[in-house]
Amino acid sequence: MSIPLKNDFEMIAAYTQRLNAVYGKIVLVLLVAQIAVAAKAQTTVTWKDLDSAAASNMQAVTYKTVNDSAIKFYYSLPPKASLAHKFPTIVFIHGGAWRGGNAKSFFAYAAYFAMRGMVGISIDYRLLKRPTDDINNCIADCKSAIRYIKQHASQLCVDTNRLVICGESAGGHLAACMQLLDGYNDPNEDSTLSTKPTALVLLNPVVNVTTATFLKFVDASILFAPKSITDSVVLHNQCFEKAKAISPLFVIKSALPPTLLINGMNDKITPPAYAEAFAQKANQYKSNCQLVLLPNTGHAFAVPRYKATEAETLQTVATISDFLTSFKYLKHKVQLINSNDPNWITKK
Repeated sequence: MSIPLKNDFEMIAAYTQRLNAVYGKIVLVLLVAQIAVAAKAQTTVTWKDLDSAAASNMQAVTYKTVNDSAIKFYYSLPPKASLAHKFPTIVFIHGGAWRGGNAKSFFAYAAYFAMRGMVGISIDYRLLKRPTDDINNCIADCKSAIRYIKQHASQLCVDTNRLVICGESAGGHLAACMQLLDGYNDPNEDSTLSTKPTALVLLNPVVNVTTATFLKFVDASILFAPKSITDSVVLHNQCFEKAKAISPLFVIKSALPPTLLINGMNDKITPPAYAEAFAQKANQYKSNCQLVLLPNTGHAFAVPRYKATEAETLQTVATISDFLTSFKYLKHKVQLINSNDPNWITKK
């Protein structure tokens, strides 16, 4: 056996040094490439971007016609969606005390969750505009929309086994009604098709319609009557039983699907006490109702450019996203950042 000479050791050392240098460069290149791929995989957007995406991508569908008036919902598909695929779906129901608001309130939300790999839908429904209108029609219309979505699931790329309904304020009441209320159906529809979702998101929902704030809304003839009538005992006698029958708090009789309920602790319109009572009653039936109470927060915190700041609205989106992530409903990585938009004006 020959013994390596000094020069041989120097050659081996030099070779090892060069190898380590080359290997280190390879590792560095791979690391940079991985960071670049990760950065490319995660999209960064602002609320303005969501507004633009909604304006470009939301498509209108007439799900019902009443007295020659078309009632529509609007939807946005995930990137590169095709009819061969079905996606988890989230349906938004706007608030406005059953007499105001429209589907546009949640267009940006629908656009965001479409970016995350869901079908995002926002629905309109008949509102209380005249003394002859009926809150039951609000419920019936939302049921019609959900049934239409389920019946046309293949055309809309909807996976009916992963259907989330999200409602805000009066829309939260209607969202809960999709799960809890039998009846209140359009007589022209197949009422055997369930309107129940696989998950619920309720944002400062009206769960008790019997309160002084909401009692008058169950009878539009009283709602549009002179104030002297709405303040009388007639209001209670005429409206209480009907209000109780459509109050989610009083009609829970079995377990709910997984539910996220978010309420402001300073909410004077839908006080947190009712949200707590709803969650407690739901969980008595072994439901998974998660209650999130937001400190120093009033009503309508989820409505963009209304009462909440941009940061508060983004936090609501993040909380909903965390809830949906727990079911693996979200796919694409999208970072929603605060743009500190100077035109984001909140109502005091």
